[in-house]
Amino acid sequence: MKLTDIHLRDPFVLPCGDIYYLYGTKSIRQEGGFLQMSVYSSADLEDWTEHYAQIDLSDHFWADADFWAPDVFLYRGKYYMFLSCIGGGRKRGTHVFVSDTPTGTFMPVSPDPITPRDRQCLDATLYVEDGVPYLLYSWEWLEIGSGKIMICRLTDDLTARLDDGIELLDARNSGVSVEIEGCFRGKSVSGFVTDSPLLYKTKAGKYLLLWSTFGEKGYNIAIASSDSLYGAYQQEKLLFEDDGGHAMIFDTFQGERKISFHMPNTVPNERPQFYSVSERGNTLEL
Repeated sequence: MKLTDIHLRDPFVLPCGDIYYLYGTKSIRQEGGFLQMSVYSSADLEDWTEHYAQIDLSDHFWADADFWAPDVFLYRGKYYMFLSCIGGGRKRGTHVFVSDTPTGTFMPVSPDPITPRDRQCLDATLYVEDGVPYLLYSWEWLEIGSGKIMICRLTDDLTARLDDGIELLDARNSGVSVEIEGCFRGKSVSGFVTDSPLLYKTKAGKYLLLWSTFGEKGYNIAIASSDSLYGAYQQEKLLFEDDGGHAMIFDTFQGERKISFHMPNTVPNERPQFYSVSERGNTLEL
């Protein structure tokens, strides 16, 4: 199948060996204690084959719904999936699973989500610098009115946080978010969205925080920057603002840098998009 045939939100590409693996949010079926998740493989980013990875939920797993935004990383010889979910009367969080292969059975690395249990969280992802693993996550706007992006240290085996994190960005203060309406626990709420945080370090050592929110033209990809990992991130610009977002960045086997995101943001029309992206003037340009 072609990329345009794949209906997928939150597309995440893992280059591995000579194959690209594409993960994302779509309908997931459950068989027994296992979730069957679609994973697509390609040698050229054009022609894709659908496979199914299993996620093991058999051992009294805490969540049972909203399995969203799988980010998969090769880390210390294993494949780790960061997957948002909810259930069991608990708040939404991101759980970490591990597998020996990109399409194998993913097992929980611990009984608890990697995000704080007392916070409504989603879209947590991994950032590694100098061998040290960090967690980026969105503290959800539905709970606190204005979404925040947080960062914290992880244990080397990715089973736990070393802290609850510090704030890198607040959507209300970004200057690019507009207030939207939603529903939280049966009540109407309004607020400012933070989705899909991603850290990128330029060749000159500048930290770029890519994230998605809702702006004047709809869903978008914004860039904030800082001179240090834990520094105050200042909003720079919108990288993309035509109703597409939830981005990640990967390198092709030919050395070309790509950004992946879904567009448009309306169900059921979302499709994965791949654009070339490069550093210019110590920032990123499409």
